[in-house]
Amino acid sequence: MIKEHNLSWWKKKADEEFSKYIRNKYADKNGLVKCYTCKHYGTIKTMQNGHCLPRQYLSTRFSDKNCRPQCYACNMLYGGMVVIFLNKLCEEYGEEFRYELEKEKYVITQYTIKDYQEMIEKWKSVDKKEEK
Repeated sequence: MIKEHNLSWWKKKADEEFSKYIRNKYADKNGLVKCYTCKHYGTIKTMQNGHCLPRQYLSTRFSDKNCRPQCYACNMLYGGMVVIFLNKLCEEYGEEFRYELEKEKYVITQYTIKDYQEMIEKWKSVDKKEEK
């Protein structure tokens, strides 16, 4: 008998694949990744996927514009270094991005199991293309 997985299981799997996608996206050809907030370098496996707006906001949880690689210290010990993180994002996207992100976090978002499955497949296929 095949076990059916629930929504929270698929959400966790989507988090894992999105984290790999973000870390691979910003890795150099040697597999090294620079922390977005402190410039520390680590491997794809040792770095984490940091969120400017916390993951509790589902509308930005899987957003490329809200996420960048971070070292463990910045992401976990220093609470994501949110002020530095947001200022750097505004340097990239323009000052108005601060307000766009703030509005986006209040968008009510719900995903189904099928949505999570499609996201996972998309991120896996992007990673495979970048490996070639």
